[in-house]
Amino acid sequence: MRLLIFLVMVVIILSFLVSCFPSRPVQLSVSVATQPAELSEGATALITVTAVPEPIQQITVSVDGRNLGSALTSPASFVWTARGVGEHVVEARAVSTIYGEGIARTFVQVNDATPPLISSVSIMPTIPQPSEAFAILIQAEDPESPYLDITFRCGAVTRSQRFISPPYVLEIDGLPEGLNTYVVEVVNDTGKSAHFNGELLVSPPDTSPPRVLLSIPDFVRAGETLRFNITVEDELSLSSVSVSLDATTLEITNIPAGEKVWSKGFELPSVDAGTHFINITAADLHGNTVSTTTSVLVNSTSSVRVKLAADRENALPGETVNFSATMEGGTPTLVDFYVDGTLTQSGTSTSFHWIVEPGRHLIGARIVANGIDAYDGLLYKARDVVPPSVKTYYQGVLLSSTEKTVVPTVPNGIIVVRAHDISGVETDSLVQMSVLKYEMGTYITINTTQLYLQSLSSDTQTATFVGILNYKISEEVVLRLTGIVDDEGNTAQLDYPVVP
Repeated sequence: MRLLIFLVMVVIILSFLVSCFPSRPVQLSVSVATQPAELSEGATALITVTAVPEPIQQITVSVDGRNLGSALTSPASFVWTARGVGEHVVEARAVSTIYGEGIARTFVQVNDATPPLISSVSIMPTIPQPSEAFAILIQAEDPESPYLDITFRCGAVTRSQRFISPPYVLEIDGLPEGLNTYVVEVVNDTGKSAHFNGELLVSPPDTSPPRVLLSIPDFVRAGETLRFNITVEDELSLSSVSVSLDATTLEITNIPAGEKVWSKGFELPSVDAGTHFINITAADLHGNTVSTTTSVLVNSTSSVRVKLAADRENALPGETVNFSATMEGGTPTLVDFYVDGTLTQSGTSTSFHWIVEPGRHLIGARIVANGIDAYDGLLYKARDVVPPSVKTYYQGVLLSSTEKTVVPTVPNGIIVVRAHDISGVETDSLVQMSVLKYEMGTYITINTTQLYLQSLSSDTQTATFVGILNYKISEEVVLRLTGIVDDEGNTAQLDYPVVP
């Protein structure tokens, strides 16, 4: 009986205690630790989950709804490799057979680990004048960043600007005369940066091409070593030099900015008999170019020589030019004339009548005397009356001069003009793109932009000009291109009707 009373009392006391101290749910604490503190793509985050009170049946962790792992004890640690730029949700769930289920969440930010990419930096114009404003076009990209902060530093001059979209163009007020070292820095929204280092020559206008000096013997025996020396000079700064013998390239070199003299000697053993041509093309940083061709006669004997001459230069295509070959040291028994390596006339006549064709052509003469071959040749250039051919692009869209072209509507459009001419494209002329609007029965000019030389081929036949049109095309207008001129003075002017 006493035992029964004792058990009843124990039940009453336990019921009282349970009513006074009810069960409580699991309490979770989730912490995320990273090293370094700023988490980038590819870095690892240590996720620690603590669940109280004990006992804990299971702890599971997920990131953005994807299961990362589970554990049977508390505290539990998990390792997560960051993937994807932006904010991520870390969720921890704990289950207890006594206290039920509990959930806690936290967030982790993943930043872009890739710096911006700078593909090119263009100076417009290529050679700014002292203390005059110029522009810098930066080709850069970072698809993950909503903006790019771009800074130009050169000595005491600093220019910074935030860009939301291309084109990335910085306007610089001016730099002192001389060779300046500069750096362009591009920073994305996470602080990652890329740098471009360059040298910029600032000088007054220069229209004088480099000077080429060639030292070479007048006559060389077949089988002997052909030796010659080339010196190229410029008053301000050379840019490039290329040398070729006939169709073989001997030298192509880019010269560091600020260098005014380039010189090199060449030795060519066992040169074949005949007339050979040494072509030298040089350019300075202002875009001025010079191209010279010099012939050298290599013969099997020094006692027989041939000289080829034309009765006039720069004839028009379709006109007739007379070439004559004279010989010293023998009597001709066979005379052959060649045009660009093709036999055109063979016999005993030392005169050759040729109908001029457009462009440059190699005219050669071969004379056989006393069983010995002798050669000579010259490079003949026809007079050009055809203006350069032009392709013009606006924001990557090829423009047409015969029909309307639909173009993107942007506040600053990039213009690229590619000109080609067989006589060479002139680089000293003022190339401009104007915006014309039709009003009151006539076209009026509402905007004009200067284009600057970006590149020039070694033979000067192909040139690329670029510029920024600071005008938003929001209605039908005409874009007029002027200033494209070849070395013969032929000018191309083109009108491009465009609509937004």
